[in-house]
Amino acid sequence: MVDAAKEGDTKMVRELLAAGADVNHTKEGDEATTALYKAAARGHLEAAQALIDAGADVEKGRTDDGDTPLQVAYRKNKKSVVEYLKSVGAQMGLDALVDAAEKGDAKKVRELLAAGADVNHTKEGNDGMTALFKAARAGHLEVVKALVGAKANVNKPADNGFTPLKWATARKHTPVVEYLKSVGAHE
Repeated sequence: MVDAAKEGDTKMVRELLAAGADVNHTKEGDEATTALYKAAARGHLEAAQALIDAGADVEKGRTDDGDTPLQVAYRKNKKSVVEYLKSVGAQMGLDALVDAAEKGDAKKVRELLAAGADVNHTKEGNDGMTALFKAARAGHLEVVKALVGAKANVNKPADNGFTPLKWATARKHTPVVEYLKSVGAHE
């Protein structure tokens, strides 16, 4: 079914679903993706609709990095698929922004923010740390600026009481400290 969705063969997708194919099956191998992910990546709106109508999980995409159908459609500029996925409640991958910020991937952070990622989301089991905490703690100034520009809460404390500024100060990330102070952050 993944191959049929990838090719936009909506008729075959529907036939496979009618024959009992698992709508959320992940094709293993070098890409480890779902049919919905492939349909979204290629901009095949009708195939995506058929999969979602059959109960496809709109958050399940690529298993190796958690990339979602919405993320890939946005990245590949498949506007009709992006709008459709948003209309059925798809998210950008709730933890993707935090992960990208921690890695210092400014390009992915900007991409996720532009597509509507929640700038103040905290990962479960992450002690209340947002993407801004992760970026400030690691000294990723470009990421910190992108997050602040998207209205990240610069003074929200984590569960341990630390703020992004306090983390940056403790780790001696002077450019991040100076920037956070310039936008009104406090320890």
